[in-house]
Amino acid sequence: MKKAIKTFLKIKGPTDIGEKLFLLGLFFLPSALPITGLFFISSLLISFKFNKLEILNSKVDLGLLIALILFILSSINNTLIDVPKELITQDKTHVWSGLLNWAPMIFFYWGFRPFLKTATQRIISLKFLVSGSLPVLISFVLQFFSFYGPHKTFFNLIIWFNKPIDEVGGYTGLFSNPNYAGIFLVLIIPFLFFLFKEEQKENLISKFILSIFIVMTIFFVITTNSRNALIGLIISFFTLFNINKFSSYFLIGASSSIVFINYLTNFFNLIKSKIYFDLLPYCQHGSDTSLFCKLIYFNAGLENPRIRIWLSTFSMIKDRPIWGWGSSTFSKVLPYKNIVAIPYRNLDIQHSHNIILEIAHNFGIPTALVLIICVTSVLLKSLNHILIKQNKNFSNYYLNRAWIISLIIILFSQLFDITYYDGKISLIFVILLAGAKCIIEENSKLTNNYS
Repeated sequence: MKKAIKTFLKIKGPTDIGEKLFLLGLFFLPSALPITGLFFISSLLISFKFNKLEILNSKVDLGLLIALILFILSSINNTLIDVPKELITQDKTHVWSGLLNWAPMIFFYWGFRPFLKTATQRIISLKFLVSGSLPVLISFVLQFFSFYGPHKTFFNLIIWFNKPIDEVGGYTGLFSNPNYAGIFLVLIIPFLFFLFKEEQKENLISKFILSIFIVMTIFFVITTNSRNALIGLIISFFTLFNINKFSSYFLIGASSSIVFINYLTNFFNLIKSKIYFDLLPYCQHGSDTSLFCKLIYFNAGLENPRIRIWLSTFSMIKDRPIWGWGSSTFSKVLPYKNIVAIPYRNLDIQHSHNIILEIAHNFGIPTALVLIICVTSVLLKSLNHILIKQNKNFSNYYLNRAWIISLIIILFSQLFDITYYDGKISLIFVILLAGAKCIIEENSKLTNNYS
């Protein structure tokens, strides 16, 4: 331990300082986001100043630059040029403040890549992230024994929510929502499996500690009652197996199909009952609570909340397809575009529950398409390198596979709930994406050497 600390404190140059600040940011990311922000921004500035960033040498980077420009143009359009009439009296600052959820992530993606370039760097990074996750498990244990929050410190900037279980429907730990907590925990499980596999057999103490860590993490994933997290948990188990191309695609396809069929069934129910839509406003806004109106709702197939939200989102996108409505406007526009009578009078719906629809709503369809192409390209190319081009005898094969499985989990989960809006989740996402890009570049060199 002392040797590791001395090695960490030994500074080799400005780029080494940036990398160590990045690692410290990873360590504090699960439990103290403001502290992480200070470390990450500092490391980002150092990275841009001292690293030779090749940010426009690939189509993906060029696409992200285009998306960044479209973010800004959309915000200008929606606040200064073509302000939506539904938002004309609203405060416009939220459009620009909401942009902070999106634009900085592109700079982090560019700036963090030098710190994830090699397999060794990625292993160290995931070790810092996993070590920093211990406070999350502690917060779950506290909640398990009814020590509820919120617990605040650092001028109330760091909050451990630890909400009562009956208030939120599942364990949250220090997170504000069970879905956020579940997704965070399930994202580190592939890394825990990898570390357990790589740990030396003779190091029984480390093996035992990792075993306890894994069991607790899986247990608390289940206690969140998050369906997305449970699906992610199933996907994470594939880290343990020697999967090939077929089984990997089968994994992705099967997991996607289970959820897709569920939502497709509800969608067809809606289409089949389209004749009832004209009667919905009467039942929603009128005072009639008769059996007739109840049957209207039943026949319209509106029992699935996400389908209702998605249909209303489609209506919003249709009205402003090019530049969208602006970031952080969903909850403000929904009352005007609630075309399927979402009966959520006491529920504050803040987003569309689908990352693709959310981007299209916020910034327009062109921006959504650019980002979809960029992210999908990185995912598919990294899968191609791991499952086809990379020999399993390569020392970093299992590391890279765990990394990509974690990326698949977070991408899949965003199709049904946008946990991205939690700063911890969005930062992990961009780090996983940057690491996947580094895997592609590293494996390209390795396969060329082997050929």
